[in-house]
Amino acid sequence: MEQITPPTSSKCVWIMSDTHFIEPEDLEIFYSALDDIQELEVNLTGIWLLGDIVGGHDMKTLDKTAEIFVEHCESLGVPICYVMGNHEMDIRRSKGINRFPIHEAALKRPNWHAACNLTDFYFSKEFLGHRVYFFGDHVAEDAGWFTSHGEVVSEGNAKYPHLPEGYVRLKEEMAHETLPIITAAHYAFPGGQRASGLLDHLLPLPKQVRVHLYGHGHIGDPIWNPIDTWEREHTVKGQDLMQYNISSFETYRTPGSFSALLFGGPDEDLDLWIRCHVEKRWVAHYVIPKAETKAV
Repeated sequence: MEQITPPTSSKCVWIMSDTHFIEPEDLEIFYSALDDIQELEVNLTGIWLLGDIVGGHDMKTLDKTAEIFVEHCESLGVPICYVMGNHEMDIRRSKGINRFPIHEAALKRPNWHAACNLTDFYFSKEFLGHRVYFFGDHVAEDAGWFTSHGEVVSEGNAKYPHLPEGYVRLKEEMAHETLPIITAAHYAFPGGQRASGLLDHLLPLPKQVRVHLYGHGHIGDPIWNPIDTWEREHTVKGQDLMQYNISSFETYRTPGSFSALLFGGPDEDLDLWIRCHVEKRWVAHYVIPKAETKAV
């Protein structure tokens, strides 16, 4: 793979998930990855953080770790999109408290984008000439429910508010989108690794969707991702649509530290490159072909 490299002049976004930062000392691999990305001198236009960025059960440590991470992300000077994953729910799960410091920061900082409300299951932004729909874990503002591992965890009699109406409305919205669509989430759609049951309610995806990108299924982890442990490429259930596992950034469950760069535009092939920040080399390259027809 060393003899083939991405086109540095094309616009791209940096995508990472499952960093699993629990305390400030864990950020050393992130500092190294930041240097690695900057040395590539690519035309970076955004960062997508697909969940499990911070976790743990000590609120003071969580807040400090998140604060440092946010500041260093902003050093690249590009828009940042963030969704939560199951480990963002660690304190909610153990203490019944909503404490989501990166989400809170994202709502206050101009270059950050996240779901406007903790209860929202998606948000969208435009990148690379596409409408990008982001999906993450979400939670009731007070006691009642939260989502984790693609399922609703009930804490009382409160009803999860989005089934089926919310998913039906979003599916209709996506079907009428005039831009080509990319979906990005903490979890895979069914057909991918460690898939979300909730996302199943959006299937089949409309023809405008070109690709789905996700984390959670730690590549190379034989314990939690034992089926096709090293296979990143799968189809969405029942569709000729590819989805790619871009995880994971952490190094204690995965031999390596992986993230992705996505290059391209609406009227050209998309190039997805997977990079190992430990070895500072490209380890995989996938091409998402140009759509044959435009959305109407």
